[in-house]
Amino acid sequence: MALTVTSINTPSYASSYGHLSQHLQESDALKFLDNVLQPQYGDRALDFGCGTGNVTLDLARRIGSDGFLVGVDPDDDRIRIAQNRLQSYDNVKIIRGSISEATAFAPYDIINANHVIHWIPRGEHEEYLRKIFASLKPGGRFGFTTVHSLKGFIRDLSASQYENSYDSFLSAIGWSFSSLAYWETLLKKTGFEISYGSEEERVSGVFPDERAFLEWWEATCVGHFSAAQMAPEALMTKYDLKRNEPIPIHARHVDVVAKKPKKPNKGVRTFKADTLVE
Repeated sequence: MALTVTSINTPSYASSYGHLSQHLQESDALKFLDNVLQPQYGDRALDFGCGTGNVTLDLARRIGSDGFLVGVDPDDDRIRIAQNRLQSYDNVKIIRGSISEATAFAPYDIINANHVIHWIPRGEHEEYLRKIFASLKPGGRFGFTTVHSLKGFIRDLSASQYENSYDSFLSAIGWSFSSLAYWETLLKKTGFEISYGSEEERVSGVFPDERAFLEWWEATCVGHFSAAQMAPEALMTKYDLKRNEPIPIHARHVDVVAKKPKKPNKGVRTFKADTLVE
């Protein structure tokens, strides 16, 4: 079964997302790479859900000329931007697809998934993790950062376009936010050992002004949020925000690094060559 990733992207969304992500997801991802996942020179790596290649470029620099890197994303427009961004790297391959296409270049030392795993429907999480597990070398590491829940201004603003229902917003876009406990349980079930796990509320990043934030959020939500209208004045007042001034984004984040044991765990089902084996 092919893994499902919801997307109604456009070239305009891809361009806006790539340009504005530096204010939020990119800075958050680089902290995760440097302080938690810590890719090594010469690693064979996969950047799953590479988008426009912002983080992929930084990962390429970390693994160096002796490493090999694959970036994979389901969206044509974002892939084209990523390919242009990394065209000077002979040891980097950017492909359209999902984890199934990326297995052709396995096994990997590390797999990175930055703010992408919540796009995968909950019913497909276990299959996704089993394919990640099968794509790693023994001792290889899978690191991801994702969101458990949006907080504050961004949560209320998103809900305001869905009759003030946050759940309706999440349902429309198809995101599946989950807790650290949920991911740790599922990772262990699929054979991983947990090397690092953290769940905390933090400022994900700061946008220079309301317009930059709205443009980025519409691109991130691929059409399920409209930036045509400014944020309601009542919400700006509630969170003590002002027009044409910085907008901080709050969320409850989950950061995880899971390791594939050097020796297989007995009784754990894994994927091998697209076949489920004991």
